[in-house]
Amino acid sequence: MVELPTEGLTERAIYDLYESQSEPARAYLGGSQIGESCERFLFYSFRWAFSQKFEGRILRLFETGHREETRVIENLKAIGCTVHEKDANGDQFRYTDHAGHYSGGLDGVVLELPEAPKTWHLLEVKTHNKKSFAALKKHGVEKSKPKHFAQCQSYMRMAKLKRAVYIGICKDTDTIYVKRIKYEPKKSKAIHTKALRIIESKTPLEKISQDPDWFECKWCPAKDQCHGDQVADVNCRTCVHATPELDGKARWTCARYDCDIPEDNQRKGCENHLHIPELIPYATPIDAGDDWIKYQMADGREFVECARDGFPADKSSHYSSKELAAIHPNAIGNETVDAARNILGGEVIG
Repeated sequence: MVELPTEGLTERAIYDLYESQSEPARAYLGGSQIGESCERFLFYSFRWAFSQKFEGRILRLFETGHREETRVIENLKAIGCTVHEKDANGDQFRYTDHAGHYSGGLDGVVLELPEAPKTWHLLEVKTHNKKSFAALKKHGVEKSKPKHFAQCQSYMRMAKLKRAVYIGICKDTDTIYVKRIKYEPKKSKAIHTKALRIIESKTPLEKISQDPDWFECKWCPAKDQCHGDQVADVNCRTCVHATPELDGKARWTCARYDCDIPEDNQRKGCENHLHIPELIPYATPIDAGDDWIKYQMADGREFVECARDGFPADKSSHYSSKELAAIHPNAIGNETVDAARNILGGEVIG
């Protein structure tokens, strides 16, 4: 008998559709993520040090959350609230700080809430599973959902609002939780100071735990880069020459070419890319030139990361940044691998 597929063709086609429409990593440090407890993760995220691909099912789940926002806005309007979910240009309300490197989009602003009809509120809508919703009701937003609380504080600061209304929806039961949140200037200032610290940092910040099995590390998408031996992805933001400038609109510059870097170019990188040394986790830099950085591993082996213009005739133990992102540390300096690269013109691709 022919074995029946475990996943239907229609299911797979729908999930594939979502995966084909997935968006690239955001170009800014987002207000929805600034409440993350690990600043190293936020640095990795801002610098595009890792790739995160979501399954179609998860992407569809994200869409469900966005659709709930529309439903809640319709509910609020139906009970007599004034809700603005778009700005004068018909776009989502969006605010920025730190020269555009930090940004966030509002679900909307609300007036005439039954609890405080004369006060404008920032609107934040979140969906929860049953367990998360129970914790929310028991402990409140700040304690049970610190990321959501930080997001509200940050957005109130940028939008110059004194109150937020947080509306949580249980996806299992459709139960609604509504909580008004007061703007707290000291906390919001600390959040924006944290954002600036991440944007300005030239090296990875402190990780939340040295234990890879710590609950916040165990399922982190940057675990391999942070706790393992995975070299960071290759793009301009992981390059030692790139800097986020604080004097323009989300501007990045390249010291090697003395130019601004358009976002599309940032995502690609160039052949003269050299990693920020701390993004090569298994080695320590011991020397450097304009087009190369020399490293030493814990076992004494040495290798050189080379820009395109820095390769010698003999490429043994000399690697491009793309090769280092692909090669296993145990293969560095391997005579067979180096022979293939030198004699056959090969390249390590994984």
